[in-house]
Amino acid sequence: EGDWYPEADTTPAVVVQAFAEEGRALQIPGPLIRVPAGTEVRATVRNTLAKGSAKLYGLHGRPGDGKQPLEIPAGDIREVRFRLAAPGAYHYWATTTDRNMFTRGGVDSQLSGALVVDPPGEAIADRVFVMGLWVDRPLPGPSAPNGRMIAVINGKSWPYTERFTYDVASPVRWHLINTTFFDHPMHLHGAYFRVNGEGNGEVSTTLAVEKQRLVVTERIPQGDTRTITLLLEREGRWLFHCHMLSHMSAEYRHIEPGGPGTFQPAAGVHHA
Repeated sequence: EGDWYPEADTTPAVVVQAFAEEGRALQIPGPLIRVPAGTEVRATVRNTLAKGSAKLYGLHGRPGDGKQPLEIPAGDIREVRFRLAAPGAYHYWATTTDRNMFTRGGVDSQLSGALVVDPPGEAIADRVFVMGLWVDRPLPGPSAPNGRMIAVINGKSWPYTERFTYDVASPVRWHLINTTFFDHPMHLHGAYFRVNGEGNGEVSTTLAVEKQRLVVTERIPQGDTRTITLLLEREGRWLFHCHMLSHMSAEYRHIEPGGPGTFQPAAGVHHA
């Protein structure tokens, strides 16, 4: 447990639980696990919280069965060994409040990390983006009049997120991983992108060419992943962001349940 700075390191902090490599500061998202297909991974996980068990999901083989979590009581250590044979983008995540990914929004909401398996011999420059969401009230529940929400990509909120510079027509591939309790319609300005692959954290599928979508907005459901190729055909300065109203503007910051595991902008400001 420690301080998280979703904006500049000189701005107010939020106390959260997060992963960290041993002897290093906490990371949001957690340490990236990236290996060529066929690699055996050996991991040691220690729960350094003063109290409470952690349920850790996703540290298992692909293909594999991830229904049973790795339970780690406070102060305990668990060792796992698994083989990653199926290329794709996946994730691992944990909860200390005994919630699932669709209702995890508070102190344990940033306990997430990316797991990427590359095809053997493949060498392509790309980036991995993990989406996170934090709120200061229990989920599910009614809208809080003064509730706070922090939406982040790789642990930072706009305008403290990363900037990228690419040449026109250069090949750019991104892996997008949604570890939040919201669906996110991710929208790119200035260019189309092609959806090459999709998954749900347990299974990752490369789409056949005829099924690859050419879009400017791709909805990524809770817990899902996408692999996309940007088609950078013109110069300019462009944004990539969630197109949900409540994640673009503070005017739409209040949310309310819209059904089991789903939340929408409060009805009073929902223009749709």
